[in-house]
Amino acid sequence: MRESEPSELSGQLFDNTGENMFRGWIGKKSDEAAAHLQESYLALLRRSSPASLASSLVAAALIRSFLKNTTIISKPFPDEYFLGLKQVDAAVASELSQYNIQLAALRAGIVQSRRPHFESFASGFDTYMTTFRALGRSELAETGRELWHLLEGGSAGYLEDMGKASPEMDRQQMLELLPMPNAFIANAPSLS
Repeated sequence: MRESEPSELSGQLFDNTGENMFRGWIGKKSDEAAAHLQESYLALLRRSSPASLASSLVAAALIRSFLKNTTIISKPFPDEYFLGLKQVDAAVASELSQYNIQLAALRAGIVQSRRPHFESFASGFDTYMTTFRALGRSELAETGRELWHLLEGGSAGYLEDMGKASPEMDRQQMLELLPMPNAFIANAPSLS
């Protein structure tokens, strides 16, 4: 087998095979980074008190409200998939992956701004990035179930914490914002 000439190698870097290999490598590195962040977030939740979990639910509710109304992200919050109203197929899984990339960029910008209370919203973004990753990949469904099982541990303090975070909201509005994805929660907790 002869060694490739330099001109042949440079051509290989820019042909479709090389491009696909490069994209595959980037995708693999991105997936590894997402898996690491996801596991770190779950480890944090496993160690959290019910009060901290309630704060995480509030952050998720506020971020969900923000994402439903913002034009910063190219697509609206995918409630129909989050709530299990529509099935996630390969095309939707790809869209959720792209949505997660936008969430990660927005999260990074908010954390880097170092404004008071903004860093606490990071857990809301982490919640949805983990959720959408699990919705888009069937092998991660158990991760989604674990995430929401852990967050259920904060449901008792949700209304009180949400009332402090958004005193202008009434009880019904707070309950409507309570994030509970049907895909991962069999019996949503009752807060009545």
